[in-house]
Amino acid sequence: MAIRRRASRALLLLLLIAASGLVGCTSEVEPAPPAPRPALVAVVEAAVSDGSGFTGLVRARQRAALAVTVPGRVLRVHVDLGDRVERGQALLSLDTTAVEAAVLGAEAALAHASALALDSAQRLERAKAASASGAASPTEFGALTASAEAAAAQVTSARAALAEARWRHARSQLRSPIDGVVAARHVEPGQALAEGMPAIEIDGYGRELVLDLPLSIALALGDAVRLTGPGGQAEGRVVQLNERLEAAATRRAVLAIPDAARVGELWTLHPEASAGEVYVPLRAVQRKAPAGATFVLRLSTETGEVSSVLVSVGPARGSMIAIREGLQVGEHVVMAGASALRDGDRVVAADSLR
Repeated sequence: MAIRRRASRALLLLLLIAASGLVGCTSEVEPAPPAPRPALVAVVEAAVSDGSGFTGLVRARQRAALAVTVPGRVLRVHVDLGDRVERGQALLSLDTTAVEAAVLGAEAALAHASALALDSAQRLERAKAASASGAASPTEFGALTASAEAAAAQVTSARAALAEARWRHARSQLRSPIDGVVAARHVEPGQALAEGMPAIEIDGYGRELVLDLPLSIALALGDAVRLTGPGGQAEGRVVQLNERLEAAATRRAVLAIPDAARVGELWTLHPEASAGEVYVPLRAVQRKAPAGATFVLRLSTETGEVSSVLVSVGPARGSMIAIREGLQVGEHVVMAGASALRDGDRVVAADSLR
């Protein structure tokens, strides 16, 4: 019985030793590396692949939007759309019945005031002689002096009223301030116009392109730029740059373009690439908080691992953005799926992410 008990204890001890050995072996087994994650990958390019640019509208460099300066009824419109006009040419005429009457009334008022002023002046001269001999009192002389001054003021006022009436009569004809072509006509004969109401628009000579550009587009006054219009490629020149920001943090630029361009056409500006710039998709660029540093995840084609690379960005052009420092042509960057990746993670290129 004792022998059987000692054999059972020996067997139990052997089982415990074997179990402890198995535990030790299990702890020494290394876990399998995580499987590579799928990610969209793009190749760093030397130029923008989609040929995009910034589109603007062609307008006349000399232009005039004309409005009537006096109210009245349109008697006649002398021009139509597309007509060529010269500086000083009459474009429309208003009914002058009222302004002619105003001129006649102002002329009559001036004549009346002039007559009263002349009579007052003559009476004052006689009073001066009488006052010198003691025949006129100082009070009477003072009254005649005041009357003569008031009459002279009435003459001045009547002359101003006549000048205004004649000015309004002259403005009853709307004339072109420039040579050009009638671009728009907003009035018809018989129409009643209020003061300041738009009437006719004239496109003069010279053409320019107006467009809004992001601040990242580095342009200066006088810079030559490459353009594309309906007639093909052409060269323009920067003549105006507005420092005030427009919508979407853009600024207004005005470019001088060939006179062959037609008003209303759409032309496209193609910014030139700076030396050393490369391009990646916009989706590949990220920012680190809180410093806001700009970086991309570069993929090693040898190891399949990604690493963060700080970059200096340039202007965005279409779906691409320029990288001025940090990358070279032919390198691979993660375009989508980078938010879940860290330095050293392994990825495999995928056609799409679901």
